[in-house]
Amino acid sequence: MELTLCEVALDGPISLKSSEIPPYLLAKIAVGARLNQFAGRPPLQIDYRAWWLRGNPETIIEYVKFIITFMNRQSVPFDGVLGFSNGAAAAALLTALLEHPEFISIITREQFAIWAPGSSDAPHPPLKFCIAVAGFRPRSLRSLDTLFERGVNTPTLHIIGEADQLVPVNLAETLVQVCHNSRVEKHNGGHIIPAGS
Repeated sequence: MELTLCEVALDGPISLKSSEIPPYLLAKIAVGARLNQFAGRPPLQIDYRAWWLRGNPETIIEYVKFIITFMNRQSVPFDGVLGFSNGAAAAALLTALLEHPEFISIITREQFAIWAPGSSDAPHPPLKFCIAVAGFRPRSLRSLDTLFERGVNTPTLHIIGEADQLVPVNLAETLVQVCHNSRVEKHNGGHIIPAGS
C-alpha cells in the first residue's frame, strides 16, 4: 500500500504592525537586528503574521470564514493540522469546528459549512490529529467559550516551552484542559518549535 503525503502550509492573513507585536518579541527582534548590524549583514525583513488579533472578535470571524473557504476548495480531505503560537490556537479552533460543525454558522453569523471534498452536502470529517506548538485556547467570543466547553476529542499533541514568555505554561494549559485526548511534551526552551528531541 502506497501512502502519499501532501503538506499544505498557510500563512495567517493578517500582517502585524510593530504596535501589534508583543514587547517580548520586539526586544528579540531588536537584539537580532543589532547582531546583524555588528556582523555587517543586512537587516532581516520579517513579515510577522497572525490569524486574528487579540481583543478583536471580528478578526476571528474572518479567520473562520477564510479557513472554511480554503478547505472547501480542496480536492481531498485533510488528515491533520499543525500550528505554532497563534497558528496553534487557529489549528485547535479548526479541529473543534470539525468536531462541532454547528458552531460554524454561530460564529460567522452566516450559513457556512465545511464540506467533504467533492461534495456539497456531506460535512468534512473530523481531523485525525492536531499538533499545537505553543498553543492556547482562543477566546474573544462567547461562542468560542461554548464550543471549547464541549471539548475536543481529536488526538492532540501539545508542545510547550517551559521558558516561553509569549505563551507561558499556564496559558498553554488552557488548551490542554479542553482537549480530552491529549499528549503533552514540554521542552526547556522558549517560544520556539524545538529542533531537538
